[in-house]
Amino acid sequence: PENVLVVVNQSSDLSRNVADYYVRKRAIPKQNVCTIKTTADETVARKTYDSELAAPIANCLMTRGLVESVLYLLTTAGVPLRVHGATSMTGDAASVDSELTLLYSIIKGQKPSTTGPLTNPFYKRREVAFAHPLFPIYLVTRVAGYDLHDAKAIVDRALTARNTGKVVLDLRATGGEGDEWLRSAAIFLPRDRVLLDETTDPVYGATDVIGCASWGCNDSQRKKGKGGFTWLPGAIMTEFVSTNGRTFQR
Repeated sequence: PENVLVVVNQSSDLSRNVADYYVRKRAIPKQNVCTIKTTADETVARKTYDSELAAPIANCLMTRGLVESVLYLLTTAGVPLRVHGATSMTGDAASVDSELTLLYSIIKGQKPSTTGPLTNPFYKRREVAFAHPLFPIYLVTRVAGYDLHDAKAIVDRALTARNTGKVVLDLRATGGEGDEWLRSAAIFLPRDRVLLDETTDPVYGATDVIGCASWGCNDSQRKKGKGGFTWLPGAIMTEFVSTNGRTFQR
C-alpha cells in the first residue's frame, strides 16, 4: 500500500467514491491519497493538464517525501482521460495516464518531449524488479468503469484473484510483428495453461480465462462483438486495437 499514490478529483463525486472504496479495501495510508481539483470532463487542454493534474500530483509526491517510495500512481474514474492535441504519431495528443508516467523524470529535472512517442525504460526488463531510480518512471493504472458499481467490482475481483486458469493468445495468422509478440508470450507461460491459436479463426467461448491477448476488431475474421469468454476474477486482457478505453461514458 505504501508504494501506491491514489489520485482523487475533488470535483467528481464518482472519483471520490471510487477512491474511498479502493483506499479502504487496500489499506492505503492517508498520506498516499492525493486530492486534485479539475474538470471531470474526459478531455483537457495541455495547460489544464500541466496546472491542475501534473503540478499538484508532483507536489503531493515531493512535499510528502514519496517521490522514491511510490512506484504506482492510481487514477480514479472522474479524473480526465485525455490531453487534447494533434493525433498523429508525431502529435502532442496524449493519454493522461501515459503522461503521468513521466512525472518522476520531470521531478528529477528532465523535460521529456510532449510530441511523438518515447521509449519505455521498463520494456523487456523481466529479470529486474521495478524500482527507483533504476527506472525513472511511475507505473500508472486506473480504476474506472461506467459507474461506481463497475469500479467496486473491479476492486473486489482483484482481491479474490488466484493464479489459476488459462491464457488465450489469439493470433491473426497473417504474419507480422504482433503475431510474434503472442508467440513469444506463449514461451514464457506454463505450457499446460496456454491456448495458443495460430489459425485465422478467432477464439470464441473460452472458459476459465485468466488472461487474453488478441487482435480484437483488427482481426478481419472476427464477426462477433463479444468473444463469449468466461473470465476468472482478476483476469487481464489486451487487444492490438488503438481505440480501446477511449471513453467511459455510456
